[in-house]
Amino acid sequence: MKILFAASEVYPFIKTGGLADVAGSLPKALALAGHDVRVVLPRYSDIPAKYQEAMEFVGFTYSDVGWRHQYCGIFSIYQDGVTYYFLDNEQYFKRPGLYGYFDDGERFAFFSKAILDFLPVVQFAPEIIHLNDWQTAMTAMFMRTTASNNIWCNGASSVLTIHNLKFQGIFPKENIHNLLGLGWEWFRDGGVEFNNCINFLKGGLNFADKITTVSPTYAEEIKTEFFGENLDGLIRRRAWDLVGIVNGIDNDAYNPENDTKIWFNYDSQSMMYKFLNKCELAKQLGLDIGVSEEMYQDALTIAKGCGKGSGKGSAARYKAALKRFNEAYTDPANRPRPVVSIISRLTSQKGLDLIENVMEDIMSTNLCFVVLGTGDQQYEDLMRKAQERWPGRFSANLMYNDALSRQIYAGSDILMMPSLFEPCGLSQLFALRYGTIPLVRETGGLNDTVKSYDPISDTGNGFSFRNFNAHDMLNTLWRAVSFYYDQYGTWPKLQQRAMEMDYSWTVSAQKYIDLYNSIR
Repeated sequence: MKILFAASEVYPFIKTGGLADVAGSLPKALALAGHDVRVVLPRYSDIPAKYQEAMEFVGFTYSDVGWRHQYCGIFSIYQDGVTYYFLDNEQYFKRPGLYGYFDDGERFAFFSKAILDFLPVVQFAPEIIHLNDWQTAMTAMFMRTTASNNIWCNGASSVLTIHNLKFQGIFPKENIHNLLGLGWEWFRDGGVEFNNCINFLKGGLNFADKITTVSPTYAEEIKTEFFGENLDGLIRRRAWDLVGIVNGIDNDAYNPENDTKIWFNYDSQSMMYKFLNKCELAKQLGLDIGVSEEMYQDALTIAKGCGKGSGKGSAARYKAALKRFNEAYTDPANRPRPVVSIISRLTSQKGLDLIENVMEDIMSTNLCFVVLGTGDQQYEDLMRKAQERWPGRFSANLMYNDALSRQIYAGSDILMMPSLFEPCGLSQLFALRYGTIPLVRETGGLNDTVKSYDPISDTGNGFSFRNFNAHDMLNTLWRAVSFYYDQYGTWPKLQQRAMEMDYSWTVSAQKYIDLYNSIR
């Protein structure tokens, strides 16, 4: 099958969020299944130099944005069985960052048109065009309107994936001519009209052959008024064509056994190395987790004795270290503090209001807290003040840093995701992959991927709460921390179970293939 996957960001070339991870890993999984997969994205100036230098010039074309006849250069890279195309226009993409400009409507109208206009140049006639979010959604509408005579795409079917319904691409209605080149007949119901504006995502939802979103629970949630972002009526009308498929992750890109960005590599059978990652994280961030140098050295001795590719050394030395470590670790009064982390955009969607309301209560617990991310000023200020208030126990890292995120996954005990809504979420999957136990609210993909631990049946891979309530979250955190301190045998077992689960794209990619086949 010939598949064109279009997205505004794709890992490892350029990333601001989870869309890039999906656009970087799902096409690879489809290619491994034997399909001809091409990916198209803008050629942003922020793409690292090593990729810019590796690009080959393929050719050029022009795309009409209203009355503008705009140049579109075409570059390509082939890697991991996938051909990546980069569409170049310096007026639109030679600037810092990806989004947030006054002319984003024009920039992504151009990209949505160029997705179809570049096909004759590369001589590729896809059977499926898979679009993602508002930045590419209008391509589905163009396939039925302005590009309906393009022989390179008029035999294709379209799939539109909603990664987050909150972001829709809403612009003044005059742009239906100026940017989209469409007549007023496409403005009303069945087109792009939304509160007397144009809505790029709505155009895609009306015209895509199939609509997917990134988890089964979120697919049900967005049919309701609370989660539907004023498009729930349209989504209910198209419910027959809506499918929820939970995201996977790239197990090769996120693998604690060979991740070069963490201090010690490990698997589910060498968890002492995870403890050592926790110690190194604490050192780097200035956290006091209550680990003495003797305990660290004992852990290192034990890890080398148990780890892959290293000799056991002196049996007596190993046995003594193991005895000292177990005596210290199994005593709740002396056990190292758990490290609780948040790796997230700092916004109200991510449940930061709940954190703010009970911050004092959280920090009254015997734990250390690490935050990585940027976002709204009020939440960044909250984290800065918390670091000042609890030095040595709270670390605020207000940045995007891929290496540090992996080190936090490897060095944390608990990852918190108390989201108001979460279409899928990838952080909880990365955390599980690295043996860090997620604590989540039961919404969207969090509900589909994290099941609360039940000590009676010995099932579950994390901790969860249902209501969007600060004290429900706090009580769940206390429950998790109590298991960490009081149930010595439970916590390592939970970590091992988390690491041995399958979070790859294998199952989900097949669901996409089945969906594609249903509309070919």
